[in-house]
Amino acid sequence: MLKQKNNAEKPASREEKLKNGYKSLEKARQAHERYLLRLTKDDLNEALDCYIQTIKLYPEMPETYYRLASLLFEDGQIGIETAIEQCKTAIKLDPKNYNAHLYTGYFLKLAEKFDEAEKEFNSAMKTMPFSSARARVVLGTMLLQKIHNKKANFFDFIKSIYYMFSGGVMMLTDYPTLRMIYKNFTDDISVIAYNFTGDFLQKIKKDSLAIKTYDIGAEKTGREEYFYEKIGDVSIRNSAPNIALDAYKKVLQTNPYNRDALIKTAALLQTHFAEKTDEAIDCYTKLLAIEPENSRIYYELGHLYVAKKI
Repeated sequence: MLKQKNNAEKPASREEKLKNGYKSLEKARQAHERYLLRLTKDDLNEALDCYIQTIKLYPEMPETYYRLASLLFEDGQIGIETAIEQCKTAIKLDPKNYNAHLYTGYFLKLAEKFDEAEKEFNSAMKTMPFSSARARVVLGTMLLQKIHNKKANFFDFIKSIYYMFSGGVMMLTDYPTLRMIYKNFTDDISVIAYNFTGDFLQKIKKDSLAIKTYDIGAEKTGREEYFYEKIGDVSIRNSAPNIALDAYKKVLQTNPYNRDALIKTAALLQTHFAEKTDEAIDCYTKLLAIEPENSRIYYELGHLYVAKKI
C-alpha cells in the first residue's frame, strides 16, 4: 500500500509538465486572439488566467512572459518598467526568440528609451531576417518619433523610410499578420451583415425577428456589447422592459462602464422596477466614475437615496 501511495504522489515528469504547459498556452493564445478581435473583458481575463497557469505549469516558455506583459500593461495592472522586465525574462529564456526582442523593443519605445529599443528591433531582425516585417515597421515609426522629439538626425530619417518600406513589402508574406487582418475583415463583414438585416427587419415592423437576428449576431461575432444594446433599445420601444433590462445587463457584463448602457439601465430601473433601487444606485455610482462633474447624476442619486429611506 505504501508503494502504491508513493507512486500516486510521484511528481510530474518534465515531459508531462511541458505537455500540460503547451495545452494551457494554446488556450491562452486562443483567448488572446479572441480578445484582440472582440475586445471583451471575459476573453481578456481568460487569456490572463491561462498565461499565468502556463507559467505555473512550465515556467520556461518565453512566449508566456511577453504576451502576459502586453495584456497586463494594456489592462493597467503593471507599469511599463515591469513590462520591460517581463519581456527581458523571455529573452533570457530564449535569446533567439523574435517576438521576445520585438515586444521588449516595443515597450522600450513606449518608455522613450530609443537607443535600447533600436538594439532590440535589430536583434529581432537578425533572428528572422526575411520575416521581420513588424520589427521593421515599428522601428521605422520609432525613428520618426525620434525626429519629432528632436532626438534624431537626418540619417535616422533615411533609416526610417528604409525600414518602413522594407517592412511594408515583407508584410505581404507575413502570414500571422495577414491572418489577423483577414479575421478582422471577415468579423467586420459579419457584424455589418447582422446589423443591416436587423435594422431592415425593424423598418418593416418585424421587431421580434430583428431581436433574434441581433441575438444570433452577438453569439456568432462575439460583439455582445454592441448587439445586446440594440436588443435593449428595440425591447424598450416595444414595451418589453424585462427583455430590455436583461439585454442591458449583458452589455454591462461585457463592459461594466459602458456609459450609454448604464444610463439606459438606470432609467429603466427607475421607471419599471422601483423595487430595484440598489441596482439603479450602482449604475449612477459607476456613471460618476465616468462623469464626476455631471450634476444630473448627483441629483438622481440623491433622489434614489431618499426613496430608499422612505
